[in-house]
Amino acid sequence: MGGTVLATGSHDRTIGLWDVASGELRQRLRGHTKIVRSLATDAAGEILISGGLDEFILVWDAATGEIRRRLTEHKAHLNLLACWRDGQRAVSLDVNETISIWDLHTGRRFHRFTSYRNGVVITFGPDGNLLVCGSQNGTLYLWDISQPAAPRVQTQLRGHTRRIRNVAFNGDGITVASGDLGGELRLWSIVDGSSRILSTQQPGILDLTFSPDQQYLASAGISGVIDLWEVSSGRRVHSLRGHTNNVMACAFSPDGRQLVSCGMDRTVRLWDVARGAPLQVL
Repeated sequence: MGGTVLATGSHDRTIGLWDVASGELRQRLRGHTKIVRSLATDAAGEILISGGLDEFILVWDAATGEIRRRLTEHKAHLNLLACWRDGQRAVSLDVNETISIWDLHTGRRFHRFTSYRNGVVITFGPDGNLLVCGSQNGTLYLWDISQPAAPRVQTQLRGHTRRIRNVAFNGDGITVASGDLGGELRLWSIVDGSSRILSTQQPGILDLTFSPDQQYLASAGISGVIDLWEVSSGRRVHSLRGHTNNVMACAFSPDGRQLVSCGMDRTVRLWDVARGAPLQVL
């Protein structure tokens, strides 16, 4: 958050706020009653939202660690959250494939709808008016949410043959990355629906994220390796090795110089992007 603090959700029902420079735990946030599965923040790092197996969403003041709002409309475990960069809106997906669009200032739910074909992953487009939903049948659905109370499917992108595990929207507003459990990683143009496959040795893609400068894509997977790709050429720049189990999540720092990853080996690791080298293990 803001490049100086890292937030992690845990099976112990808490959220840890870590100092990136020192690796020390600054604060532990308590409010959830079950496992915390998903976290999201706005671009400024002022708002943190969290959700998990207790079926509600907490909106936190990132500076004070105080709970601003508790959103309780979901009736199932929360799988995924995404926060729009200005902190005004958020979207959530539960295990019943219900997608909700929220006004974070009022706590009001704009709309609730069921994703197509067993939706499993979601992410905002950079302008906040598009939402990408990946499905178990391998199709990507691009939703127009410019009217949050009346979302509509704008485009369907087909090419994957396995369940899509993660999607990411590049800051250029045109390029979408998707990865499936078979290890296939694709880059899509939402302008014409075309895609190209990036070669990958990972047996399954678990998380994807673009760098803030739009030039690089990080893919994490079941192998425990994180690959860094050059978006323009599709070339693999680095393979980051150190995790000993699945890498479940990764994210770039706001300046794009560092990457953070979280694995099932119970470690959080910081990486130097330019050198492809480890910096710290939390």
